[in-house]
Amino acid sequence: MNVLNAIFYCAAATGIMAIPFLVVNWVRYMRARRGTLDGITRPPAKFPIKSVSFFVVPGLIMVVVADFMTSFVRREALEFLQNLPEQYVVRVNQQQHIADAEEVISTLKGIAPYQYYDLKCGD
Repeated sequence: MNVLNAIFYCAAATGIMAIPFLVVNWVRYMRARRGTLDGITRPPAKFPIKSVSFFVVPGLIMVVVADFMTSFVRREALEFLQNLPEQYVVRVNQQQHIADAEEVISTLKGIAPYQYYDLKCGD
């Protein structure tokens, strides 16, 4: 997990550091795309691929790492719940709930990733 955290933070830092370069190169690109200025024809504008990639690629890496970390932590929590000993204590808000312990554990075991469905589109 520490490696994934390091990758995530490095990607975030790279993306943040790339923002000024992206803005400057994007402004230059948009000015060059105007074509003519005072009757002078300019050469075709080159897309700032390096600046864009140093901003977009770390963002994609962060999304992939975050998704992997979420599924990894969920799997780890479910394995912990599956391997609980016979005698366990469930605390909710620092209060012990013995009567509802089975219900709480069974509910936690049934947690699944949230899927968003737009019900308005089907109606």
